[in-house]
Amino acid sequence: PFSHRLSVHDELIESLIEPRRVLPSMRLGQLIANMTTVARGAVSGAVWEAEDDELVGAIRWHLQQLASRVAAEDAESAAAPDRGGITASRNSTSH
Repeated sequence: PFSHRLSVHDELIESLIEPRRVLPSMRLGQLIANMTTVARGAVSGAVWEAEDDELVGAIRWHLQQLASRVAAEDAESAAAPDRGGITASRNSTSH
């Protein structure tokens, strides 16, 4: 139905706000192309064939992946020993 398409379309437009904020260097066309690939795979014509609800799902999945990556990086940095701002070098030797 038309009303369902409109609400999914509106949801798609709104769902673009967060990835644009998180990935400011990514152009809108790149974002759409990438989310189409997430939704449909790297197949010919995917951009033309992808439905709005597929793109919404792909955007949600992508944001979850980004959040998981950030959480993992935060956990890793929290587990690292505090060296008072000094980073360890692979070539350094302890005396």
